[in-house]
Amino acid sequence: MALTGTCDKPGCTVAVTGTCLLTHADTRSCPNFVLRSSERTLPAPVALLRERLGRMFPAGLELGSDDAQQLMRARYTYMVGILGTYNAGKTCYLLSLYMMAARGELPSGYAFAGSETLFGFEQRARHLRAWRGGPLPQQLADHTRLDDPRRPGLLHLALNRGVQRTDVILTDLPGEWTKNLVDRAATAERLRFLRRADGLLIVIDGPSLNTPKRHSEVQRCKHLIERLLDSVGVAASTTLVFVITKCDEIDMHRPADAEELLAHARTKGFTPHLVMCAAFSRTPAVTPNGTGVFDALKVIIDQEDLVAERRPPRHQLPGLRMFDQFGAYNDSSKQ
Repeated sequence: MALTGTCDKPGCTVAVTGTCLLTHADTRSCPNFVLRSSERTLPAPVALLRERLGRMFPAGLELGSDDAQQLMRARYTYMVGILGTYNAGKTCYLLSLYMMAARGELPSGYAFAGSETLFGFEQRARHLRAWRGGPLPQQLADHTRLDDPRRPGLLHLALNRGVQRTDVILTDLPGEWTKNLVDRAATAERLRFLRRADGLLIVIDGPSLNTPKRHSEVQRCKHLIERLLDSVGVAASTTLVFVITKCDEIDMHRPADAEELLAHARTKGFTPHLVMCAAFSRTPAVTPNGTGVFDALKVIIDQEDLVAERRPPRHQLPGLRMFDQFGAYNDSSKQ
């Protein structure tokens, strides 16, 4: 009897015929096949994480608006918006962060405390899991496609900082969302939820800033900043981090045009930061994998900790900061 589920492999009809296009005897062993939630068996990496951490964690693909709302009601949860055009490195950034957490490679003082979206991370990481060493493939992760093009993809990580638990919701948005926002202010409505983000990561392809097209890239980034302020309604007090990716390919040299972006953001009222990043390095002996990945997130967490000193204690905040069904936030603590 054919298993009920879906396969991400183009042309595969396993859900109908029961025969795997890649000839896996057990369809469930194929990394492209996803069983319905009632029939899923845990992928080996997820099962290992649960065994290592000693307790069970939900294993959803993404957070829905209700899930995010429940999480935010239960405890203070950081919201990090990740923006960038097609092929900038947004998904690789997310996967590098997850792999560092899951493998116990976070900086000293931080430890992985689980995720509400383990399957979501593992589904995105399946190409990496299949990689057996040697040169990095040209494409490490599939480009983001949303089941509902009107709703943002939301992933969750929980971290332990000593005795303190830190919950983080990270967006996984298609590059088209950023491109469309730059091109048409009318598309800003679906990004309204970023008005209540604790921080924004603007991901920029580092090698592109060393080409003749760098000027147009810088102009588009400037326009993005203006759209976020004027059309989306993001406050200039929001922590803003430029993440320059694939820096192993430019020998970790800070592109000169990056200073122009920082200066422009300052004129708009932001206090911007810049992090050089190599999520998956092509020269790991020179530039280690994960360089700058956690640093970018830590900027937001650290900045929010400073802001929190002027707020009520976090245990008094549940219910003040919620994700509603329209994708917007209600956060009276920031008003």
